[in-house]
Amino acid sequence: MSMQSIEISVILHQNIELMNSFVKKLIPKMIGKSLNLSSYPVPKWTVNQVFKLFGTPRIGRIRPKDKVYLDTCESSGNLTTKFGTIQHYMWNEKGAQTILLLHGWESNAARWQSLTKYLLKENFCVLVIDAPAHGDSSNSEFDMFQYIAAIDKAVQQFKPSMIAGHSLGGASLGFYLSEYNFPSFTKMVFMGSPTELSKMMEAFSNALGLSKRVLRLLDQLFIEKFKITIDSISAAKFVKEVDIPTLIIHDLDDQVIPVENAKEYHKLIRNSKLVITEGYGHRLQHKVVFKEIINFLKED
Repeated sequence: MSMQSIEISVILHQNIELMNSFVKKLIPKMIGKSLNLSSYPVPKWTVNQVFKLFGTPRIGRIRPKDKVYLDTCESSGNLTTKFGTIQHYMWNEKGAQTILLLHGWESNAARWQSLTKYLLKENFCVLVIDAPAHGDSSNSEFDMFQYIAAIDKAVQQFKPSMIAGHSLGGASLGFYLSEYNFPSFTKMVFMGSPTELSKMMEAFSNALGLSKRVLRLLDQLFIEKFKITIDSISAAKFVKEVDIPTLIIHDLDDQVIPVENAKEYHKLIRNSKLVITEGYGHRLQHKVVFKEIINFLKED
């Protein structure tokens, strides 16, 4: 192939990438514009569609490579809540202490594969669950009320002494602490976790370009369904009375949840340690992060 042909090929590839990026950004705006328009003749239908979009994960079910890892667990099964069934997995059942791990949005229990290896080396019993509408758990739509019910079921059945949550898993942990009678956890870990549901909703509405009218309708629907406003779902407010030793890890390069969320958690949780990393992004899948967690869990 000539140099000129290579250059043409590269240019075409770059143009295709730019077009794909443009289309990906355009489609949500087109959906949002349609919803804004339909909110006048059919407001109820419109807001239900918005709520469904917000609460339906596009990905997160178990993939073949996830199954290969999850099949290495010692035991697994379903936990039943009033909302449906929750899949759980457990490694090293006779370990010295049990830690419950909570994954985030559009993920599943397999996201903990790397951290689990570090925990098992230190003789922890590792318990992980698939959030509602994720992994092999039931339901097609997700909300935090379903997730905290799942957390409580796992806590009541397996009595973990430690608990950790990534992203929305961490926010759900904060919400859980305020809604249920939890046991005396000896340690907690928040990883890349948001503090406010309203901030997640704002990012969602900005991506679609939703109008203020649609957002008002959505808040009304939320009150009808859950008897609570979107603004009041605040993990930061919920944890301010917590006095459990807590590790808060967040990355400066997190493009999903700004690092200010971690600083807010640190300010409110009296007995907390803040670790800000750089270069690991929102997923925080790095041995430096895992070692920070292990060292914190092992501290007296």
